Amino acid sequence: MIESRLAHVGDSTGIVSVQQEAWKDRGINLIDESDPEHLAATWAEAISQYSDLGRIMVATSNDQVVGYCAIERTADLYVVYLTALEVSPRHRNMGIGSRLINVAADVSGRIGAHEIRAWIGESELPAISFLNSAGWGVTGASRTVIDESRGNTRQEIEFETAL
Repeated sequence: MIESRLAHVGDSTGIVSVQQEAWKDRGINLIDESDPEHLAATWAEAISQYSDLGRIMVATSNDQVVGYCAIERTADLYVVYLTALEVSPRHRNMGIGSRLINVAADVSGRIGAHEIRAWIGESELPAISFLNSAGWGVTGASRTVIDESRGNTRQEIEFETAL
């Protein structure tokens, strides 16, 4: 049975496992891949220091993290950004991503947001298809993100949904 909830510090190792699996599946290399303890400590700190500005949620199966998402409130208190959404490749197409964006919407509504937005890479066709199927729409905004650590850029488009 899949359950979704706010993340606990103890979920950080599971989040790192999902992140590594999902990013490897998409051909993205983690900078700290050789140091999973450092990544887990970073996630644990983010979880323990959440505030009204952001939250991290997980989906679990048999107490194992199989997906996660994160939201962050903007200066406009009515807008929340979905800043992360990953599902283990072994657990895709099981409704976990939908469950995570639904819990993100519930949490966002509880903190007073009226809409959720997300920046998605133009080449991330599965993510674009997923958000379209979930009823999200394109805002018309786009941006270029420069990743100095990897020496590349990527084009992103903004999606949104009302709560």
